[in-house]
Amino acid sequence: MSKVLYTLPVASTSLVQEPKFEKLLGRSCSLTYSYEINDNPKLIIVEKLIFEGVEAFQSTYYRAVWIDMIAAYDKLIEMGKTQWLNKILRNLNESGGAPSGLKHLRIYFDDGPCYEFVCREFTVERNQEAGLNNA
Repeated sequence: MSKVLYTLPVASTSLVQEPKFEKLLGRSCSLTYSYEINDNPKLIIVEKLIFEGVEAFQSTYYRAVWIDMIAAYDKLIEMGKTQWLNKILRNLNESGGAPSGLKHLRIYFDDGPCYEFVCREFTVERNQEAGLNNA
């Protein structure tokens, strides 16, 4: 059973920067994107979703997504016990890894991609920046 953990503050169609995926040091990944506040180009918010304790990640693009992925449109959802999560847990158990606390998380941006992570936690960082235009 899926559960919404976070909803984007604006529709992904309104982002001024496409989501940028980055693999960070250790077992961490991030998705960074930006948007305007109240249609004010002088006030840009840069938001970063950080996934930690990552054991696996994948992305699926626009035409390759399946109908279930659309439930994660503009929101980060915990997918519950999925086949993918169970496979990762089984592999970790068999190899002596640490399977505790793992979750399958999914977020789908407009036109894709749909990003998925098997990880232990996520956080949101938000920063305000000067606008791209001085007009």
